[in-house]
Amino acid sequence: MRSAESNSAAPSRVPGPSHDASSGRVHLSASLTDRLEKLAEWRLSPSQFEFPEGSPEFHGGYATVSRALLHYSRESEEGVDELDKAGDEVEESSSCNLKLNDGPSSSENGNECPKEENMDEETTSEGEDTAEGREQGSDDEASVSWKAVAVKKMKISGGLARVLALTLREAEFLVDLEHENIIKLVGFVEGVSNDMIWLVFPWEDNGNLKGFIASANWEIPERISLIDDVARGVEYLHSRQPPIRHGDLKSINILVNSEYRAVITDFGSARRLVTNDLQVTGARTESKLQTTLSPEATFCASTNTITLTGDRYTLRWAAPELLKEEDSGTACDIWALGWVAYEVMTNFIPFQNVRDAIVIKRIVWGDLPSISNDGRMLLIQALCSLMIKCWSIDPSKRPTAEDCRQSINWMPMIAPNPSRREDTDGSGSRSPELLLELGEMHLRQDDYPEARKYFTQALDIYIDIADRKGEANALFQLARIHRLQNEHNQAIPLNTKALEIYTDIGDRDGRARILWNLAEMHRHQDEYDHAITLCTEALEIWTNLGDREGRADALGGLASVNRLQAEYSQAITFDSEDLQIRTEIGDRRGRADALDGLAEVHRLQNEYSEAITLYSEELQIRIEIGDKQGSAGTLWGLAEVHRLQGEYSQAITLYFEALQIHTEIGNKQGRADALWGLASVNRLQAEYSQAITFYSEDLQIRTEI
Repeated sequence: MRSAESNSAAPSRVPGPSHDASSGRVHLSASLTDRLEKLAEWRLSPSQFEFPEGSPEFHGGYATVSRALLHYSRESEEGVDELDKAGDEVEESSSCNLKLNDGPSSSENGNECPKEENMDEETTSEGEDTAEGREQGSDDEASVSWKAVAVKKMKISGGLARVLALTLREAEFLVDLEHENIIKLVGFVEGVSNDMIWLVFPWEDNGNLKGFIASANWEIPERISLIDDVARGVEYLHSRQPPIRHGDLKSINILVNSEYRAVITDFGSARRLVTNDLQVTGARTESKLQTTLSPEATFCASTNTITLTGDRYTLRWAAPELLKEEDSGTACDIWALGWVAYEVMTNFIPFQNVRDAIVIKRIVWGDLPSISNDGRMLLIQALCSLMIKCWSIDPSKRPTAEDCRQSINWMPMIAPNPSRREDTDGSGSRSPELLLELGEMHLRQDDYPEARKYFTQALDIYIDIADRKGEANALFQLARIHRLQNEHNQAIPLNTKALEIYTDIGDRDGRARILWNLAEMHRHQDEYDHAITLCTEALEIWTNLGDREGRADALGGLASVNRLQAEYSQAITFDSEDLQIRTEIGDRRGRADALDGLAEVHRLQNEYSEAITLYSEELQIRIEIGDKQGSAGTLWGLAEVHRLQGEYSQAITLYFEALQIHTEIGNKQGRADALWGLASVNRLQAEYSQAITFYSEDLQIRTEI
């Protein structure tokens, strides 16, 4: 087992450099020389760097990272093009742009990052602190610029050739990667004669993810946005041919850039996997370096990092198969992704305040921290369910990176707003876009009062700033709440106003959403012809726009109307296409709705076995994503099947479960349906007194609504 005590290692077998004693020159092996030549376009000169006094500098076990200024000519700007791609409007910085092999960052130690005064991104060659300057040449005037970068200076330990080989290996990974959530390599510096091996990256002002999350009381949609960024980066790595396993995913190996997007860094443990079955253990790697280097192990107590050169992982984020010394595939990244989500949502590292020896035991045994009592996690049940799947002891049962990204994609999210750092609780500067996401989050939890509060706040702001599209979006959301509560009279004027705005500004997607909303209301009022007309128009718009989600919504609406009109064959056709689209785009809530439609058709045609199968799959999805109202509806459908088959005891249990949920969320229509079911079962069992009680309450509710 790889442990903190395993510090001994066999000698390196990498062909090393030879030294010319007379000249002091270092002669590299042919292999290393060839690799350097292939990376020639990324080579930078030490003379291009300036390290201003007082710049942040962080020390780790295998490298020191410093903030520096990279000097280059505008006429030869191509060499630092990656900086421009990375969004390098670097302002005065006091954050920790740290990524070391295993060393502690100031954020990890709980200290403040060193601050720089008057350090702008670009200065003149004379060192003046200006955004851009010029340097006079002898014959002409050339534009000279300075860019803020992070310089990772490798410590020469364990042999110069070994360190150079590992550094080149990381560079070779990075030059082949191009994704907004993967760190970009600016270049490298190699001067083995002077023991100089550097990697150069863009300087990210906001530091690492761990420190960024601790810097403000970020709202849940802002946190989910960062988790989504990480999932997209991992999906990109796993989709390469051959797939790339990062191998050391954790919050301090993820930076937050100037656009407040998460960026994965540190590819020192990355592997290209060549097995066909990448979700199970037994994966092999194509890297010859892995077989030629004997790992050297060290332990950094401040970060709980067990570091093996060329094969490194971090104890608290390590998957069970790593701790058991089993080969690992991409699934170990999925395990770590679950913990990154845990960190972002809870502000705690995995197994906080638990001793290392106990951590290993708990990971191997599957004894993981509870997430059910965390306030934020309770509001995003779908994320809880995903994290639990990521932590499956069996690697083959973990979701793929694509599965994770698709699941997260349907959660409320918005990029963090830096201005909210100024507020103690972060509530004073919520943007209307953030308010809409917060409203959506509560709406999915069937918390209508909270959802209405946020949507109303967003509406007021949009009206104040004369943002008509934003106003229409907020009106649409408020109309949704009223529709879901069967308050059609309140929903109609909101829909009408939103439709008017969308039409005026030429927003076809917004118009289609309102048409679909109106169609749903007409369907609930048994006005089927109107519903079909509106749904058909919405379907045409979404089809022309290429909006698959919208098309699925319209198909589901048409299926519902056909089912209510007993046109079951047509309903199945619409529901089946709806289900296919939802499955392909990863919309689990929409998939549950489509399954419900198909289950209803089978129930209405007395095909009870098929109905139970579909209802059961639907119920599982709804429980996992935290859809209370949907779960109650599914329980009612199952209860109906059991009632129709004379299985009254099971029916009563299910009706009561549905009744309890509808009562909790304040859904009067659902409550009335459950009471009707209970009354029907009691009537069939000749329990007339109890049946009358249920029927009477049902009648009262329906009269009120």
